[in-house]
Parts: sequence; C-alpha cells; structure tokens
Amino acid sequence: MSALTETLRGAGCVFAEDEAEIIWNSTSNFQELESWTHRRIAGEPLEQIVGWVQFAELRLRVGPGVFVPRQRTLLLADATADLVEAIDNPVVLVAFCGVAPVAATVLDRHPRANVHVTDSNSTALSYAQANADFRAATYQGDVLSGLAVELRHKVEVIAAVPPYVPDSEARFLPREAIDF
Repeated sequence: MSALTETLRGAGCVFAEDEAEIIWNSTSNFQELESWTHRRIAGEPLEQIVGWVQFAELRLRVGPGVFVPRQRTLLLADATADLVEAIDNPVVLVAFCGVAPVAATVLDRHPRANVHVTDSNSTALSYAQANADFRAATYQGDVLSGLAVELRHKVEVIAAVPPYVPDSEARFLPREAIDF
C-alpha cells in the first residue's frame, strides 16, 4: 500500500495515506485497483470512484453526476436531528437534498420521522432514496415546486443546503467540481 500512497501523493492528493487505504480496502482485484488509481490521479473525486462517502456514522452512496456531501453539512444534519427530537410525529422537509445526508441522519436518529426530500436532479434523488433506505418521500422540482399539496401547513422542520455558487461564477470552482 505504500507504493499506492506514494503514487497518490505524487499526483497531489493531500490526504494520500487516507485515500490509499480507502482505495486499497474497497477494490476487489488488481485491475480495479489500477483503474481506480488512474481515475483518482486524473482528478476524479475519490468518493465517486469508490461509490460512497463516510458521513458521521453513515456510509452514503454517491456516484457520477452528484455532489459529494461535505463534512461541514454535518452541522446542519445534527441541528436538524436535534430539532426533530423535540417533536412528536415530526414532518421534515429537506430541500436541495442532493444524496440526502441530512435526511439520512434524521432517519438514522429518528426512524419514525416523516421525512420528505426534494431536488431538481433525478440522479441525486435516486441516491437520496437509497441513502434514506427508501423511507423518505422524494419529489423532483426546483426548490419547493415539486412538493405534494398535502404537505402544506404540515411541515414542522425544513432544512436545505441551496446552491451557493451562481451559474455565472461556476468557472471559479475547482476543476474536479466542474468536471465531476
């Protein structure tokens, strides 16, 4: 594994040791190891290569075409789960859910919560369904446009991580964010 670490370090991977361990433990054969290493060196996000990201105690599925949840989203996930704890039969909405790290955290801590997620990206919604163990109702649409009418006046907690980079400024994002 030290050769893999050195290869990743040489390619500029800041956390080469951690990444090498994840790749090494996630591959099933040499060809896959070689392929994944080349993909990582080319700049593809590690999480999309291995198909998962560790998010607190949860292992969330991710893949091409979706944003990998950032660890700073844990603050929102924890705060949302804390709010839900104080409500009997909570109805929770996570807008701009992505692969559903916030919804998955709420459902992990409060399995009986009535969780709904919305996103405009159908690929993200398919990952969201899997990460929420198919216990969250999913809606496709911009912001809240795709929600069921029956939810009006029933949602008690709303959480969101809306896009924070205007389309006109996307060129300033890191290359891997643009390419992947």
